[in-house]
Amino acid sequence: CFVPDYELHYMQTKEGSEIDLIITRPGKQLLLIEIKSKDAVTEQDAKTIEILGKDFDEPTEKWLLSRDHLPQTFGTTKAMHWMDALKSFVAEAN
Repeated sequence: CFVPDYELHYMQTKEGSEIDLIITRPGKQLLLIEIKSKDAVTEQDAKTIEILGKDFDEPTEKWLLSRDHLPQTFGTTKAMHWMDALKSFVAEAN
């Protein structure tokens, strides 16, 4: 069951940098998501979300989603396969 209190947002700076998805979850940290259509991600792919994540006044959780099956961490950003992230998100919401 999806939690209806979750809100979905997007952010783009004046310079054109963006966070693909921002999810507000009552009682949980703000979730920032960067989505890459790649089979392998690198630390460079997490650069924007790491930088923009510092601008939020509240604590954030950061995910980098892609087709890469290798779970990794870049700074404070968790990189994972998009399907694993979806399973985790749905499990957390129930």
